[in-house]
Amino acid sequence: MDVSQPFEVLKQQFLLNVSTDPKVNSRRARAFFRACRDLRSFVEVPEGHCPFYFDNIACWNATAPGETVVMPCVTWVINNPIREHTVSLRCLPNGTWDNSESLTEKYAYCDKGAYEEMRMESLLPIAYNIRIAALFGYLLSALCLTLAMFLFVWLKKLHCLRNRIHFNLFLALLLRMLTCSIEVADYIFFNVIERSERCDVSISDLNFWCKAFSFLWNYSIFASYVWISIEGYYLFSIIYRSVFNGDISCKRFMLTGWGIPLVFVSIWAFFMQLYSNSPCWIHSCNPNLVWLLKTPLGLFAMANFFFTISLFCQLYKKLCLDDHLDGRYKYTKLLKSTICVLLSMGGAYFVIDIVVFATSPDVVTNMHIHMFYVIYNSLISILIAYLFCFNNSEIKQALQSKRREEKGSGAPTCAHTHLLERLVVGSAYNGCAECQVEMKLMEMNEVSPTISAMLASACETVCTTVENSAHNTFTKPISVLRPRVSHLSYCREAEEEDLEV
Repeated sequence: MDVSQPFEVLKQQFLLNVSTDPKVNSRRARAFFRACRDLRSFVEVPEGHCPFYFDNIACWNATAPGETVVMPCVTWVINNPIREHTVSLRCLPNGTWDNSESLTEKYAYCDKGAYEEMRMESLLPIAYNIRIAALFGYLLSALCLTLAMFLFVWLKKLHCLRNRIHFNLFLALLLRMLTCSIEVADYIFFNVIERSERCDVSISDLNFWCKAFSFLWNYSIFASYVWISIEGYYLFSIIYRSVFNGDISCKRFMLTGWGIPLVFVSIWAFFMQLYSNSPCWIHSCNPNLVWLLKTPLGLFAMANFFFTISLFCQLYKKLCLDDHLDGRYKYTKLLKSTICVLLSMGGAYFVIDIVVFATSPDVVTNMHIHMFYVIYNSLISILIAYLFCFNNSEIKQALQSKRREEKGSGAPTCAHTHLLERLVVGSAYNGCAECQVEMKLMEMNEVSPTISAMLASACETVCTTVENSAHNTFTKPISVLRPRVSHLSYCREAEEEDLEV
């Protein structure tokens, strides 16, 4: 026999792909075993060394005692081999091979499925700690959303369409935070919700309340994204009012924000019951059914992207061409808040849930992305509550006004407070004396020259009246001027109530 023949045969264990025919694989195993055995007759192995050894998968080279052999992963018997990985075997000091590991453990790094399973097991403790942190994030978000909703209800001057949209967005996010916190708490403490992927569930095994929770969970997620889209659409329609004429109906928004999610989630539940009757509907036995929810949500995410680009372009044009400089501050602030939320919610969903899911990365990468997404979802509601409520100067002014009302007779209120709140939309006025109006105007560089001159004239009139104490009224009436964008910063309903007073 030619000396090179066994080596040529053994090379095939790194080149051949696994066969679906068991007879072919058995024939290959016998050929590799004979080639490995024949090497003993061609190559003299020193005494005390580990001999050539075939472990039913690969042929190991003769090795000195105490050393470790490293070779590439074989491909002929592994379904999804990782060619760039290596496998090793140690030669014990007594000249025998270390067979303490099973073949499955030894070649786990060569099989893609087994290797990913090992990596997944190593990530489980980290994922568990991530879920604990996310639970606190969900509860903190729910607390912030509850406080924000209370402020919108308590401060009656904030009862306008824009803030009603904010309130419904907070309500949808609160429902989402509560359902997510229940799911995480069950995973950590109770384990009542069955998360198995078995699809042979009989009628007697159906858990109505568990599936009802899954329905509510998906509904809350869907509704939160729809209300984010409504936020973008509302501001988009307000800015392009000259193009989209007509009043904006709150009932239409309510029907869209709560009705559309109900329709799509109901369709999803119907098909899940028919074609993927898994326990609690946490996992889908039919992978195509997830697109019943991901497709409409992807469309809403694309709409958010469209609103974001349109708002950004219009913001740039308005700030360059608008002569009413006094309205820029809150106008810019509201636009920045909306653009931030649209990008963070809609953009994150499109990238993580649509793009990542469609490209189907490996399981471990999906696990890393999922851990990031869990933390992100638990904290994003805090950002939204901060942007639309806690950092809202309109709410700050309403709280200050509420405090003054509760204190009763406090410091004298300037007669120009009502006028300043209409014209200087970029700052809050606390009710100082009449003669300090001029000083206040000098500090506000964003007030337009026309309005500044008008208020200066009014201030002179008041100051003269105070000094003479003979005329206690204004010598000429002052008409209220509204910037073109004031309705973006103040509730129009509140303005009308103040004007009637």
